[in-house]
Amino acid sequence: MAFNGGFDYGAGGAGGAGSAGASYGGFGGADPMGAFGAGGEGGFVQGGGSQGPSPGSKGKSKDRQTLLPLTVKQLKGATQDHPDDAWKVDGAELHQVKIVGNVLKVEEQSTFTKFDIEDSTGVVEVKLWLDNGDDDFMAERRASCREGTYVRVIGSVRTFQDSLHIVSHDTRPVADPNEVTHHFLECIYQHCQRTKAPPAAPPNGSWGGPPPQAGGGVSAAMAQEGGNGFTPAQSRVLAFFNQNDSNDDEGTGLALDFVASSLRAEGIAEQDVRAAVDFLANEGHLYSTIDDNHYKSTA
Repeated sequence: MAFNGGFDYGAGGAGGAGSAGASYGGFGGADPMGAFGAGGEGGFVQGGGSQGPSPGSKGKSKDRQTLLPLTVKQLKGATQDHPDDAWKVDGAELHQVKIVGNVLKVEEQSTFTKFDIEDSTGVVEVKLWLDNGDDDFMAERRASCREGTYVRVIGSVRTFQDSLHIVSHDTRPVADPNEVTHHFLECIYQHCQRTKAPPAAPPNGSWGGPPPQAGGGVSAAMAQEGGNGFTPAQSRVLAFFNQNDSNDDEGTGLALDFVASSLRAEGIAEQDVRAAVDFLANEGHLYSTIDDNHYKSTA
């Protein structure tokens, strides 16, 4: 397994030697579409979860800002309520999505690069449009997304000739194979969250004890994180991007030096800002633009 700009999809990789022909390189075993489904049918079975919010509601606007981790099987299984409606998976509209998979094919065109990417549940086409202003860094990143390399793609869902594909905002090699496992766990978690009913509340609103007092029952770490899984620095950095990069007409995002200097007055050190940006980028809330020092929010 190689880690020079991603890990290779060959001998010793995620699929092991000779696995590509049998299972796309192997998360799915002999049946490439059966990695996560039941009864050998593959993928995630569409459950009877509640449908998305009605048109015009506040929830619809929130869906447009949500980054959904998906398998290719889930993406290909998206449905529409009506021909002109947005595509949905588990009742959630598809706008910004994230997939992680192996590059099967790269096709260079004058205006875009097309990738065929598979994740053991299926294959999807990803288009990365080229910009005349792209620097050497972006060109090197595209070149590193070679055949046989695992990549992470964040982009928008588009339809052409009744086939779904992804227009990439950010495509980069996977540097740590654990990210592949983490992505599939995210997909499973989101699927369960949207299709499974919450557990019934126990009597008296407690689990074998008295109802918790206000402010009690929460660990100090969770209190520090505000209950949303983010540290205060991560929450503030994400809020800063959401508030400010919408004014970016050129699409270059915000420079890290600008973000760090702006938040220094609030007592957030520069190293904490950069650590927060790295975390938020890895979680899919931010993506880099012209180089590794400029980021935009995916919201």
